[in-house]
Amino acid sequence: MPALVAAWGGLLALLFAAVNLLAVPFEWRLLVMLIWGIVDALPLTLGILVLWSFRKEPHGDAALDSQRLQARVAIALALLALLLNCAYLLWYYLSHVPRHG
Repeated sequence: MPALVAAWGGLLALLFAAVNLLAVPFEWRLLVMLIWGIVDALPLTLGILVLWSFRKEPHGDAALDSQRLQARVAIALALLALLLNCAYLLWYYLSHVPRHG
């Protein structure tokens, strides 16, 4: 069950990151990104916990292998959402923050 929650949480985090970049007004984006950090922490944490808890279990069991796959997908989606938001922050810093010197 945690692997399934992690996979859906990863999809939710990616969707939340996309909506934040496309639909949220510019002046609210940084506040929304702070809230997003909580949304993105859930699939990363649950995915890592699932992989860690099954690390010594033998491969080949269909149920355990599917949970491992769900955990990997959750981690990948959450990292993609993190990459989107970090790329946005880098773009914002490079284009809007004045340089000293």
